[in-house]
Amino acid sequence: MNKERLLRGIDHLRNGKLGHKVFDFSTFNRFDLYAPGTRRTVGCGTAGCFIGECPIIWPEEWEFNYGYLPVLREGGGGKPSESAMGFFGITGEEFQFLFMPGYKRAPWNDFNLGPLATKEEVAQGMENFINRSPG
Repeated sequence: MNKERLLRGIDHLRNGKLGHKVFDFSTFNRFDLYAPGTRRTVGCGTAGCFIGECPIIWPEEWEFNYGYLPVLREGGGGKPSESAMGFFGITGEEFQFLFMPGYKRAPWNDFNLGPLATKEEVAQGMENFINRSPG
């Protein structure tokens, strides 16, 4: 686990200026803005989750790919989950517990992170994960 990166993410959720207008745990990056007279999206997503914030927190290492999904610039496998697992040094199941809404309740939480989870709840789940993990 990369504790420093998770701590920086927690601080961003609790104290930082989000890159999305709305925190939405149910989507990586959703667009609701269209260019005038078209159905073509423009600008940054209007809603996103913590993984969707990674290109804002770490712009040198993360980007939005051609499908507007947040991925590592190098070595992420083109998928947000693979990028997050490598970047944060977590397993697939830990990724599910931490960042996928509606997955079963994590053993380190006394609450389940559903699709309506707030940024504060996601940050608390990340903090609980760090505090229960060795290292």
